[in-house]
Amino acid sequence: MAFDIRNPEFPREILVPLESHPHLLGRLTLNLVHDGVTVEVEIVQKEGRKIWAMVDRIYGIDSDHEAMDLAVQKLSDYLARKSP
Repeated sequence: MAFDIRNPEFPREILVPLESHPHLLGRLTLNLVHDGVTVEVEIVQKEGRKIWAMVDRIYGIDSDHEAMDLAVQKLSDYLARKSP
């Protein structure tokens, strides 16, 4: 799959509400690089967007839709491990 890294849709930031933590958000930052899409998965404070936890970075994904799916799963897995 050929990517144009000058694509104006990237980088893209997606904020995901976390029902179990109303003061936090999941932040997915997608970027297009030479070998596909990368995504950073973080948990940030709702006010000020300060990073609360770095969850994961995923590299070389074929599409932005796949990147979002993988990132949401990583976020869900992380929260499941951290909850009491």
